[in-house]
Amino acid sequence: MKSVQRMQQRCQPEEKATHDPSRNAQPSQKRADQRRTLAGNIIGQSGRIGPLQAKRQTLQDFLEYRSAKARFSRAVDEPHVLFKHFLTTTADYKCLYLSFDADAAPELGPNWETVDLCTVESRAKELCSVSLDYEDHSFDAVLCTDLDRMSRPEGLITELKRVLKPAGQIWVEALLNGPYFDAMNPAQTEYWRITPDGLRILLENVDEIFCSIYLPSGSALRTCSFYYGLKSPGGQGG
Repeated sequence: MKSVQRMQQRCQPEEKATHDPSRNAQPSQKRADQRRTLAGNIIGQSGRIGPLQAKRQTLQDFLEYRSAKARFSRAVDEPHVLFKHFLTTTADYKCLYLSFDADAAPELGPNWETVDLCTVESRAKELCSVSLDYEDHSFDAVLCTDLDRMSRPEGLITELKRVLKPAGQIWVEALLNGPYFDAMNPAQTEYWRITPDGLRILLENVDEIFCSIYLPSGSALRTCSFYYGLKSPGGQGG
């Protein structure tokens, strides 16, 4: 096969030499042309990204993805360890759990009392304020999820701190990032997206143990902020 190809090449007529003006160009002109060619590769016409810049951007994006993936891996592992510690250290104490999905609540133990936030939210809209039917300092620990679905999150946090005993533990979660669905049911309305720093402001009088993000489903498509803290032994913060 190679011999046939060589033979075909030999049989092809020789191309006539053509005049190339660039051969007679000055060296400085050639260098200028090379610079323009290189610039054109980096920054394409009309401001478009050239091939070389696109490759560099792709590499940078990949490195950022690897770094973000490592951070998200920690965001999956660390919160689960902390939450397990939270449940373990409150196993023998009176605790309160608040959620909009109270019926689908996990088995936390007989020491946990559950409150449906649908009822709390409905009453808050009627009274323009949030209230919980418990005395001050009633619980040793409080767990609250779905804070983003409360129309008055500050009011709920105030009540959580009020019913929590001094030196009691508190864990609060809120959606940070995820698909938004216009709920047909008003009880499922989403009002807020809250960052970890936003939770720090809401719980500024509570001693922070850890505050960060986590992936409830193990996917970055849905990210939650959480705050794990301790109420001041002096009783401040509610």
